[in-house]
Amino acid sequence: DWSSDVCSSDLLMGCSSGPVPLQYGTDSCHFCQMKLAQKSFGAERITAKGKVYKFDSIECLLESLRQEGREGDRIYVVDFSRPGTLGPAESAIYLRAKGLQSPMGAGLAAFAGMDSAKACQARIGGEFVSFNDLLKSWDGKINGIDAPLETYAWVVECYDAFGNKLMRKGMVTLVRY
Repeated sequence: DWSSDVCSSDLLMGCSSGPVPLQYGTDSCHFCQMKLAQKSFGAERITAKGKVYKFDSIECLLESLRQEGREGDRIYVVDFSRPGTLGPAESAIYLRAKGLQSPMGAGLAAFAGMDSAKACQARIGGEFVSFNDLLKSWDGKINGIDAPLETYAWVVECYDAFGNKLMRKGMVTLVRY
């Protein structure tokens, strides 16, 4: 049960309150700037100084952590089986499945318990991944082989909760040191 985890972790951190409730339809994602719309998804990061950052998806949270670090931060994710309910990211069970339509399209959801995670996996498939594995960046390999040192184009297309098509594209150049 996440409620006891949140209380005990907050006491250890010297804080009197847990996560700040996400306001769907009002709050914007710190990373991608989209409005939070899907209550089965979302995340929150509270810095050691108490600044609160909200995210529409685990994917956006992870990118923010990779870019900005997380020293002393408290990290929370929404329980897919209990929409809008935040709990500690480190104790969550993560499922990656094509059948999960997460806001950024990675098919990634968090669960407070293994029973609800396994029930979802039985319906739509997918694989369980750890929080630490999610934090890892791409290692520069394709099918286990070093990717060629080139410039790659990327395109991401998705739909927001209101049916609006969104598209982002860019270039990335692979270099090795």
